[in-house]
Amino acid sequence: MLKPMLLVFCTPSLRAIALTLLLSSASLSSVAPYQAIVAIREIGLDETAYGALLLLTAAISVVFSIVAGIMADQKHLRKQFVLFSLACGCFGQLLIFVLPVPLVFVLSGLFLIPPMLTVYSQLFAAARVVSDELGASADQAIAGVRSILALSWVAVPPIISLALALGMPIPGVYAVASAICFTAFALVVLLKPDLQRAMAPPSHGKESASILSGFAEISQIFIIARVMAFGLIFGSQFLFMTIYGLIIVSTNDGSDVDVGIFQGALALLEIPFIIIASGLLTRMIKSDLIVVGAVVFGIFVILLGYSSDILVIYLLLIPGAFGNAVIVSISIGYLQDLMAHKPGAASSLITVSNFVGVTCSSLSFATLSSMLSYQDISMVAGIIGIAGAFLLFYLDRTNIAALKPTKVSA
Repeated sequence: MLKPMLLVFCTPSLRAIALTLLLSSASLSSVAPYQAIVAIREIGLDETAYGALLLLTAAISVVFSIVAGIMADQKHLRKQFVLFSLACGCFGQLLIFVLPVPLVFVLSGLFLIPPMLTVYSQLFAAARVVSDELGASADQAIAGVRSILALSWVAVPPIISLALALGMPIPGVYAVASAICFTAFALVVLLKPDLQRAMAPPSHGKESASILSGFAEISQIFIIARVMAFGLIFGSQFLFMTIYGLIIVSTNDGSDVDVGIFQGALALLEIPFIIIASGLLTRMIKSDLIVVGAVVFGIFVILLGYSSDILVIYLLLIPGAFGNAVIVSISIGYLQDLMAHKPGAASSLITVSNFVGVTCSSLSFATLSSMLSYQDISMVAGIIGIAGAFLLFYLDRTNIAALKPTKVSA
């Protein structure tokens, strides 16, 4: 059970990547549970404007991620893109803290946050380069990296909750996120020797002649179809992330503090489930395991919305953590397998799928928030995720030639 973690700690390059991902994720986890609350309640954006901003942010980040992924494979610029992404995150979140007004929030969301969101795809591309050298243990190594990343969601939200309980204003979460981003930036600079091999170009496969040819590879029908399926699954997660804080504070005895505690507990439970999921790959193929996880998570989100007591919400953490752990840990390897010879471009598929997910989430939230309660929106979120699971199940069993990958990795 501990093998995934041992693989990471015993491989210097993977260890350096995992530490950078841990800090990058800590920056995100300090903000994510409170982003909707800050935008809507503190800064004054309405639900429609906030939903539109999420969509635009995702659209810009997906273009940047694809271009960065292709150029990182072709021009060997992965480290430069990682540093640029972290610098944008540091500056953008600091601006929101210093000037918590709608204009700054929107401008930061459009021009500085999108590059920051692409750091994960580039770091996972680097992890793929290193883990491929481990042979049959590659998937377990990636799961180990992902479980270390989850530690940030265990530690940071409860600490933020405590800070809020002691009187820190909610916009202060952006100051914390900015400081963590700066630390991650410094770490990448300091760990240059350990990161050097991971940031090197892949040693196999031909490089694309141009960015346009890289886009053409990503645009193959079998890839796009699966991106749509994962987009629905991720859309369920994003819509959950948008509304769960609002649901919690509307329940009996729910508060801002419970929002952080809930997220931290969810992440804590995810860590053993991520390790268990990597072990299940010896008995199940990736797509089947992802389908099971997505269905469980969809049911969890539906039940969460209709739970009126905070104690019931905490009881739902176990199925929610299992479903989310399977999705976030196994999906990475599945998407990377679709273009295994291009780790940067393949990892950008994570961001592309996230964009589809954010589009579903943003449009659903912007359209439905004026007509339905947050509880009813949670049912929509669950249905979206379950629909994505069944689409993926169909795609990996269809006899339609155009929808079959050139190589399907278990």
